[in-house]
Amino acid sequence: AEVQAAESKVQLLEEELGSMEAQAATEVAERQKALDAMDAQVAELKQRLASSQAEAKAEKQELCSQLEAAKQRAAELAREHEEAEQRLSRATSAAADEDSTKTSLLERLEQSEAAAEQLKEKLHKAVAKGKSLLAEKKQLSEELGAKEAMLKEIASEESQLCEQSTRAQAEHR
Repeated sequence: AEVQAAESKVQLLEEELGSMEAQAATEVAERQKALDAMDAQVAELKQRLASSQAEAKAEKQELCSQLEAAKQRAAELAREHEEAEQRLSRATSAAADEDSTKTSLLERLEQSEAAAEQLKEKLHKAVAKGKSLLAEKKQLSEELGAKEAMLKEIASEESQLCEQSTRAQAEHR
């Protein structure tokens, strides 16, 4: 009777262990599926981040080129402005027939100043766009960090499930 009771108890423990193993296997499979989905999301985020960084780098290079061109144009405009002021000075001291030259120089100076203002506006827009890209890069980095933290938590839970399963098997023996 004691042997039968012991065998019955062993059989119940084996069934319980089998049920626990099946449940653990199901949970591990579900965790693995979630982990795979998270891996895919992380890969997508990394790709988006890399793409965003590449775009930001290209945009930065373009902005630097535009800035350099704007600086060169500004220096050129400054030289033209200086030359225009010198011509204006000469024109003022010259004869009355040089009044038309003076008017022409003033028009060129105004055009130069308008062109400089347009370049300044373009530069401000380019800087704003660069700031926007940097903010997007920061957001993507934060999302990636959150996803990686979730992956670590899932891996830790999976490790705990494996340890529980191993202990259950050891206890069964």
